[in-house]
Amino acid sequence: MSDRQDTGGVRRVGRKDRKKSLEPRKPLFPPEDDLPPPAAAASGSAPGDERLPPAAPPAYTSPPPAQPARRRRGNRTANLVTAFFLLATAGVIVYVGLLVADPYTPLNPLPPFTPVPIIVTATPLPPTVTPVPPTATPEPTATRTPLPAEAIAPARLDFVMEADVVYRAWAGGCEWVGITGTVLDAGGSPLAGYQLRAQSAEDDAPEAVTAIAGDDGAFTLRLGSAPALAPFTLTLYDLNGQPLSNAYTVVTSDRCDQNEVVVTFRKK
Repeated sequence: MSDRQDTGGVRRVGRKDRKKSLEPRKPLFPPEDDLPPPAAAASGSAPGDERLPPAAPPAYTSPPPAQPARRRRGNRTANLVTAFFLLATAGVIVYVGLLVADPYTPLNPLPPFTPVPIIVTATPLPPTVTPVPPTATPEPTATRTPLPAEAIAPARLDFVMEADVVYRAWAGGCEWVGITGTVLDAGGSPLAGYQLRAQSAEDDAPEAVTAIAGDDGAFTLRLGSAPALAPFTLTLYDLNGQPLSNAYTVVTSDRCDQNEVVVTFRKK
C-alpha cells in the first residue's frame, strides 16, 4: 500500500512524517513559582492544558501622591541684619547731607578752622594840659531887692468853712453838678466882694473855677454837666487874690438828687 495516494493533489500525512521522539514540554512558568498564573487559576484549566492563557493587560498603578511643598523658613537673623544695614545707610546719607549743608554744626567732629577775629581798639592819648592864665574874679556885690507889700504882710485867714455841708437836688435838673453857698460875717450878715475858687484834686485837673459872691453873699460854682463823684478843694480869696481861708476838700455826688453841694464860709 502506497503511502501517497492521489487524493486530488492533497498529500496525506503518514507514518514517515511523524516524529520519532517528542521533545519534552517546558513549563510555562518558572519552577520557583509554585502558584499558577492568575489567568490559569481564573480559567480553571489544568496545568497540562496545551492552550496558552490570554495575555493579561498590564496592571494600572496609580501615581504616588504628590508630596506637599515644604515651606522654607525665613531666616530672621538675615532679615534683621539687612534691615540694620539699610537704616545705617540712610542715617549716614542724612548725616553727610547735614555736614555738607552746615559744616559748622555741633555734630561735625572736625569743623573747619574759624580764624580768630581781630579786634582793633583805639588807644586814647594822654590828655594835654594847656595852662590857662589866671584871671581876676570880681567879688560879688550884695544887692537888695524890695519885696511887694503883699508878700511882706502875712496872710489873714479870717474865714472858715462850716462843717455843715448840705447835698440836695439842683433846681435846674440832673444835667448839672456844682457847689453853691454864701459868705457871712461873724454876726451872720452876707458879705459881698469875695471870690471862691474850686480846684479839682486830681492830677490832670483843669484850671480852677472861680465865683464871686454878690450883694447877698451867694455864689455858684458850676463844675460839670452831669453828676460825678469827684473831690474838689475850696479856698476863699479877696478880690486881689489874697487867700482868706484854708483849703477845704469837698466831694461831689454822682446822684441826681445830690448834684448840688451847699457850703458856708463865715468870718471868725
